[in-house]
Amino acid sequence: MYKAFLRQLASVVAVSLLALGVGSEPGAQSRDTAASFPSRPVRIFVQGGPGSPPDYRVRMLAGRLAERWGQPVVVENRPGAGGQLALEQMLNATPDGHTLIFAGQGTFVIAPHVRKLPFDPVRDFAPITQAGISPLVLVVNAKLPVRSLDELLAYAARRPGMVNAASPGIATTPHLAIEMLSRHAGVSFTHVPYKDGVGQTLLDLVSGKTDFTLDVFFSAAPFLKDGRLRALAVSGRTRLPALPDVPTFREAGHPEVEELFIWAGFFARSGTPEAIVEKVHRALVDVLRLPDIGASFIESGSTVIANTPVEFRAAIRAEHARYGKLIAESGVKLD
Repeated sequence: MYKAFLRQLASVVAVSLLALGVGSEPGAQSRDTAASFPSRPVRIFVQGGPGSPPDYRVRMLAGRLAERWGQPVVVENRPGAGGQLALEQMLNATPDGHTLIFAGQGTFVIAPHVRKLPFDPVRDFAPITQAGISPLVLVVNAKLPVRSLDELLAYAARRPGMVNAASPGIATTPHLAIEMLSRHAGVSFTHVPYKDGVGQTLLDLVSGKTDFTLDVFFSAAPFLKDGRLRALAVSGRTRLPALPDVPTFREAGHPEVEELFIWAGFFARSGTPEAIVEKVHRALVDVLRLPDIGASFIESGSTVIANTPVEFRAAIRAEHARYGKLIAESGVKLD
């Protein structure tokens, strides 16, 4: 009788555990959850403010994702602390794919080398796909009497420390590019870092308060088109389709700046089920590969990447090591 009771108890427990999903086929629950994803609106945090390049990019993609998923895709701007604030807030999100973040290399491959972070970019976030990369464009105030990179360097050499090089902040990619150019060309500039990112940097350059900066084409385009800024060189191995007459840094004699880009991609919280990460990845890649989306990237001076989560993670690790070396060589430190 006691043995019969134990068999009955074991049967009840087994049924209860099965109902809870314990002991079921590995990954079955994850697949079921992914099948119904998204079950509510999806939020995408953006590190930049309204109208910034990342904001523009994500809003362009959000509408297509909403059409595909049948759920609203809400873009939430979370600027501040060089993009760190958005990542900190992302840590509070439930790891179920309904909250994503569009983030750039600053907080993933540069910040860990120059500041103590309250999170681990590799451990706490799950890469989904690298959306695209944008080369840096060296632009000068059009009133500066230079029309090539060599002329800018010669102009600065005659005025040691008097040519102001602006950047959107200390230890940003543009700042590192300025430092590399200065070291390799043997020319000293006065670095003028801004704390509010790109906006004021370009406005002060246009007004003549600074002499040159490096930025993505999207931000500088209006001022290049109206003639208030002049482009002298672009990073990357090929010329920018949007600026076919502007040489690459290699063509201009300074290949050291060739591999410096601005990139951004989509991440979920670590712990998000693999099946959901894969579903989000497929949706993002399909949207990024739409002809009009690709054309928009090219028009704004970028290139679509749309790699896999594994490839994206490997790219982050490689960039982390490369930027660590650049920072160590340049001696750049936050105050």
